[in-house]
Formats: sequence, C-alpha cells, structure tokens
Amino acid sequence: MADKEYAMVPTAGALVPGQVLGQVMPAPQVITVQCPPGGQPGQQMQITLPNTGQVIAVQIPPGCPPGGQFQVQAPPVITAQPAGPAPAQVQEHVHALVREGNSCSGMKPLHSNDAMAYSRSLTPQQASIENVSGCHKCVPVTCVGFPGCVYTYNGACNEDCLWFPCCFLGFIPTPWSICCCTCEREQNAWITRDKHRRKTGYIVIVDHERGTLAHYGVKCCSEQLEDHPQCYCVKV
Repeated sequence: MADKEYAMVPTAGALVPGQVLGQVMPAPQVITVQCPPGGQPGQQMQITLPNTGQVIAVQIPPGCPPGGQFQVQAPPVITAQPAGPAPAQVQEHVHALVREGNSCSGMKPLHSNDAMAYSRSLTPQQASIENVSGCHKCVPVTCVGFPGCVYTYNGACNEDCLWFPCCFLGFIPTPWSICCCTCEREQNAWITRDKHRRKTGYIVIVDHERGTLAHYGVKCCSEQLEDHPQCYCVKV
C-alpha cells in the first residue's frame, strides 16, 4: 500500500492518507563567519551554530584576512516527525468506515492507503486466513455492472493461500465462475495476477474481527492501487 510506504498522522481522530513518515532534512543553512584576529587561511577555528548551539570546526578559506568574513554551510539538522498512529487507532478508524452502511449500497469507500495501513497493522493472528474464510456478501463500491449484492465463498487452500471466485462478464461474479487461488501475500494482503503474471489488484483484510475483505484493482498501465475498492466482501 511502491510502492511507497503509506502512513498516516492522526488529526482529530481521523487518518490522513498519503503522508510518508520518517525524517525531515531541511534546506542547508548558510551562515557568515568572521575570521578572528591573527587567523590565517588554512587554519581551523571553532564556531557555534545559531540554530542548534552545536560547536563545529571550520577552516579559514584562502584569501580571507584577519577580521574578514566568509560563509560556511552548516550541517543539516535531521528531525523526526511525530510517530504515526498506533495499530489500534488505525483499526478503529477503518472499522468505523467499513461497518457503516453494511448493505447493498451506502458503504463508504475506503482509500487504498488506509486499507494497506490497516493491513500492515495486523498481527499474524489477526491476518490469519481463518478470519476471512467462509460465505461472504459482496457489496459494490466502484464496480461498473456489479449487480447489487452477490454471495461468494472465500476459503483457505492452505494457511497462506486464499481461494476466491474469479469474475467474468466485467465485474460480475457468477455461479459458473472458475475459482481462483492466490498464495502471494504482501503486507498481509493477497496479490491477484492475470494469466500473464501481471498484477491486477490486492485483496485486503479491512475488518479482521468480522472477516471483511476489500478488492482493489490497479490503475491503468501501472501497479499502483486504485484509490477506492471495487467491492467489499462481508462475511455472513
């Protein structure tokens, strides 16, 4: 969920998708230094950085007389951003979205950044395939041609492989659909591929307590996930 790592900063109880946490390196600071009396080019002198109070050694450049001024570039200051939300916060936020309007319409679309952040927050036990095995009611979100609610069965081929119905006729799962199985997992989500091994999407656990899955496709001509899921499959 590059793939660049997507993390979120909590603001008023909500998560903000698309922000990458880590370290911030501001633009280098250039400061003006005065050569001390008796100072000669090539000699080293100590200065105190005004922004941090750090004492560093600098070299007097060629051609700078005693009392003259020269410029030096202060070393960058690396500042850690605030830590991202705890796994419990991520899960609470996502649960609130996917549990609202649990019918054939009205379920809120969950941004793929949030879905992948949720997936990464899961413990091995929470991400177990056993939590999502069973009969599901699939609810359309962005699928064109999806015929309202349909019922499918998702099962475990083994402890890592997810068995799910393939979709024909556009996005319409049909009773005569061939069943597919994916064993490729990344960040606790299952990757789907076509017969040419091109990535077509992710199947993401978005509510481990209720066994809810979200199906995300990829954007045209890339492996980047679509912003919103094609459908939710809610365990019944």
